Amino acid sequence: MMLWLFPYGLGGIGNKLQKGHISDIAHKRHLHMYYDKRFQLDPHFPLIAFNHKQIKESTTAGYLLAEKPKFEHISKQLMEVDVEVFGDLIKRIEDGERVKPESDEEKLCFQLMFPVN
Repeated sequence: MMLWLFPYGLGGIGNKLQKGHISDIAHKRHLHMYYDKRFQLDPHFPLIAFNHKQIKESTTAGYLLAEKPKFEHISKQLMEVDVEVFGDLIKRIEDGERVKPESDEEKLCFQLMFPVN
C-alpha cells in the first residue's frame, strides 16, 4: 500500500514486519514527523490512515458482537427478513413518511432497525 511513501513495502501502519511494538496512533504521529514531510504533504495519507482506523474499529466491534450471547438470535432474525419489505420500509422512511409497521414482516424489520435494549 502507498508504494510512493513506503518504497520497500515496509513501515506501513500495522505492518507485522516492523521491529518492536508501537501503537497505531504513535506510528501515525511518527510518520507525520518524517524528515522530508512526505506524509504531511501526501493528499491520500490522511484518508488512508482514517480508513485504516475505521476498518480496525469495525472489525473489533464485529468480533465483540459475535461474542455476545444474543448473536445467534440476531443472526437468525436477519436470515428471516424479507428483503423487499425491508427495502420498502427504508424507502418510505427516507421519503419522510411516518411509518407504522402493520404486517408481521414489517414488525420483524422494525425490530431489527430499532431494537429495544
